[in-house]
This record gives sequence, structure tokens and C-alpha cells, in this order.
Amino acid sequence: MVLTRAFACSLPVVASDIPGYREVAAPEAAVAVPPNDTAALVDAVSGIVGDEAERERMGGAARSLAVERYSWPTIASRLERIYEAVTGIDAPQERAA
Repeated sequence: MVLTRAFACSLPVVASDIPGYREVAAPEAAVAVPPNDTAALVDAVSGIVGDEAERERMGGAARSLAVERYSWPTIASRLERIYEAVTGIDAPQERAA
């Protein structure tokens, strides 16, 4: 969740290239570094901090990604489809306002 929270705040991310993060960290919004590679981590953070234009571009992409994939309406819709698939029961089409 830490990556999605950073994305929601328009922050680019530097994260270890591990399975959980790999599923979330899109290249337009994040830099993945090998786990336990201190030099790669320093280079990635330095690169983002030192390039304001790239940092702002990545931050904007991060925010867009958060809204597109991780907003509550998107999550609710995805969960509804899962429930429908598991139960075989279609959800009512009318939604509360």
C-alpha cells in the first residue's frame, strides 16, 4: 500500500524489484532497483531528486495511475466483478447515489 499512497500524492517511487512491488510499480511512475543493491538505490534516488522535470513527469503519471487503478470506485467495481464470478449472481444495476 505504501506505493499506492505515494502515487496518490503525486510522488514518484524508487522501490525494490520484488514481486509485491513489481505488480504496482509502473515504469512511468516508479524506478525498480534490485533488492539489496545499495548503489542502484542511491543512483535511482539521486536521479529522481536531481531531475526536476522528470520527477514532476513521474509524479503526474503516478497520480494518474493511482486514480485509474486504485481509487475506491475502481476497487469497488473490480471487487463486484470478482463476487459475481465467484457466486454466479449478477449485482443489481441500480446504484445508490
